[in-house]
Amino acid sequence: AIERSSSHKSSNGLSLSDFSQLCSRLSHEHYNEGDFLYHPGEIADAMYFINSGKVKILTKKGHLLSILRHGDCFGEGALIEDRHESKYGST
Repeated sequence: AIERSSSHKSSNGLSLSDFSQLCSRLSHEHYNEGDFLYHPGEIADAMYFINSGKVKILTKKGHLLSILRHGDCFGEGALIEDRHESKYGST
């Protein structure tokens, strides 16, 4: 969790300090085609920002829900307490 400071908040409520703290936690990771980022039933513990390539979002039965590309993100449910993703994330 990010601690919120009370000064210098932007119009969306995120302070410069919060933004800096969030960015310091980002890491660049490379995945190969066919890699799974997580599987149904696993607790999603990260949000992903796609810098290149594509990610297929699949149901538990393997049905394609969507294809995400550069500039898209997913896994934001992991940032919300007690909420877990239940779909596959595959490159």
